[in-house]
Amino acid sequence: MKSIKFIPELIEAIISGQKTQTRRPLEPQPSHGYTGMGLKKGDSFVFIGNTPGELEYFEPKYLKGEVVGLLHNTRRIFLKITNVWVERLHNISYNEAFAEGVKDEFGLFKDYLNSKNLWSSAIISFSTLWQSIYGENAWNDNPWVFTYEFVRCDKNGKELEV
Repeated sequence: MKSIKFIPELIEAIISGQKTQTRRPLEPQPSHGYTGMGLKKGDSFVFIGNTPGELEYFEPKYLKGEVVGLLHNTRRIFLKITNVWVERLHNISYNEAFAEGVKDEFGLFKDYLNSKNLWSSAIISFSTLWQSIYGENAWNDNPWVFTYEFVRCDKNGKELEV
């Protein structure tokens, strides 16, 4: 079974049922300008370049239907991947930013770079979370990402009630 890592605060959001998505950058990033956005072909995603025959293939680390595990304190938590897609980071919607587990504090959202700040936007909060994990300019780079949607499950993939 593959493992997946999250910072402790996001594990708490998974346990509470708030976090149901995660984004991970494609590595390496596609090297050309593309007219096609990560078209799915089997378990791979194909990027179509600007010239005929220009293609790049990327395979997600985690596949739809796969169960992955993470360790929290002394217990294992299991997640079943229910959907995978490719998009630009900035394409995230408000609901998706909230599904990323950003902390809602009285209708405002945490700033992961400066704990004294709160934001009215889940997307801005998520951008600070992304920068806290991947670096100061990582949000501005607007990388291509694999977006994984998941549910909590047991080790056999049976969905758990939250």
